[in-house]
Amino acid sequence: MKKTLLATTALALLFGVPAQAADMPIKAPPRVAETTSWAGFYIGAHVGYGIANSAATLPDLAINNRIIGVGSKGFVAGGLVGYNVMLAPRWVAGVEADASWQNIKTTANFFGGQVEGQSDWSASFRARLGYLLTPTTMLFVTAGWSWSEMEVTNTIGFDSLKSTLNGPQAGFGIETLYTANWIIRTEYLHSFYQRKDFFIDNIGYATFSPWVGVIRTAAIYKFGPTATTAWPDPSPRPVWSGFYAGGMIGPLLAHAKLSIPSQGISVNGGGVTSIVPSLMVGYNVMIAPRWVAGVEGEIAPNISASDVKIEWTGAARVRAGYLVTPTVLAYGSVGWGTAGIKNLTHSGFTVPIERVHAWGYGTGIEAAVSDRWRVRADYQYYWTNTIDVTIPTFITPSPATVKAVAQTARLGAIHAFAP
Repeated sequence: MKKTLLATTALALLFGVPAQAADMPIKAPPRVAETTSWAGFYIGAHVGYGIANSAATLPDLAINNRIIGVGSKGFVAGGLVGYNVMLAPRWVAGVEADASWQNIKTTANFFGGQVEGQSDWSASFRARLGYLLTPTTMLFVTAGWSWSEMEVTNTIGFDSLKSTLNGPQAGFGIETLYTANWIIRTEYLHSFYQRKDFFIDNIGYATFSPWVGVIRTAAIYKFGPTATTAWPDPSPRPVWSGFYAGGMIGPLLAHAKLSIPSQGISVNGGGVTSIVPSLMVGYNVMIAPRWVAGVEGEIAPNISASDVKIEWTGAARVRAGYLVTPTVLAYGSVGWGTAGIKNLTHSGFTVPIERVHAWGYGTGIEAAVSDRWRVRADYQYYWTNTIDVTIPTFITPSPATVKAVAQTARLGAIHAFAP
């Protein structure tokens, strides 16, 4: 957890463009500005954190419906190269390729034996389309194809398995011009890998369908032209204090550690995956010329995640933000969340689960596109305390414990009601 906190803190520090001295008052932006071209070749390096969930079936063991999933998590690092063109004063298009080393893995212990599944590398090729929110801030979406290696090693008697998977990849992110040539980027990429069949001695065929979500930050050097051009539109003059409301949507990936001491079973990786929409309201106050503090709450409807039915979820948090420019706010948050999970029924067994509560922290960026409207991209990470459950079996119910973590990466729009 400490490693994850450090990684997420680093993302928060890298979310914005360089600011002036913190004690300098912030001024209203001029109505006419200049922007540097985003066109040309670029290279960069990235570092991030990922959570994966592999839906699984074991037909030879009469497990024919998709179980919750096999979850895994770990760090990612690598390089990227790409090329951009300016389609219009505010629109940027391009292509990009990347390659990553990663240790996204999970471990399961069964009756003294151990099985470990991991992904050691990944690569992707994607197209990108970006929109310049401000002269130095671009919001973009991306889609393409990804490849990754899946490997299973063990100590319980069957051969190690290895296979290269591929499938579509999509994501979004925000880039800021640090200088005319240096760019800082934070993005979320979600990969939907193909179904893969393995044959395991004494078990039979096992089918896995992995989904992988990675949040990462990159430092990029652009080789393109550095000449400035006039910004086509008046710069917005947002008011950052007062009430606001908005909506967010993005993928949720959860990862749990399950322990059943009486059965000699410990699985560091059960997961659920879904797309979650939410509504939020909040209130901000300016506590200094560049500093913003506030509170917000959000609620999401009932959703289905793999074979799990999740009842309404909610969250409340406090935020502290810094205006890196008059129109761009980078912030961090801490708070509390809750989710209801309907009793899990699988293979004739029912596992009663109470409502789950979790603590969380996150980071994000808001960019004003008008005086009242802002676009937000955020990342939230939650973890629960130990949850006690009872696992039914054919012989006798077995007490078990579960500890879970979850991450979301989302895009949304915010409307400010302040004058």
